[in-house]
Order: sequence, then structure tokens, then C-alpha cells
Amino acid sequence: MDQYQIMSLLMRLETKNVEPETVAMMYAEVLSSAAERLTPDELRQLLIIGAYICHGPGGSGHSVEERTDEPQWRGNHRIN
Repeated sequence: MDQYQIMSLLMRLETKNVEPETVAMMYAEVLSSAAERLTPDELRQLLIIGAYICHGPGGSGHSVEERTDEPQWRGNHRIN
């Protein structure tokens, strides 16, 4: 799937009844399973994208490299 097909799909997906925490957990789960196959730069870019999704354009005031004491999420999270 190329970037135009992905963008088209993203624009059509419905997210009305999805909790932001569920999206963040799903993102972290998928990213953790792919992290070892990514370069450090690719992983950093995806972390920045995830942070933007979680916090919006205003951000949280934390740098991407900063480690927080957030809980480790487990399990398979799906949007129905």
C-alpha cells in the first residue's frame, strides 16, 4: 500500500465512538511489534506522530526522547 492509498483510507475511516486512550494503546502495541524492524530515525518519526495524535498540536511539554513513568499497556486492542 502506498502513501496515497493509506491517506485515502485514513480519510474514510470513522472514529466517532473510539476513546483516545484505546487509540493510544493500539498505536503503542502495533509500534512495539514493529520497532525492531525500524531504523532509529523511523521509530523516532513514528513516536512523534503518536505523540501528536495523543496530545494534539500543543503537545505535552515533554521531548520525544524523555522517558516517563507511564504504565505499560498490554493486550490486543481493537476498534470495532
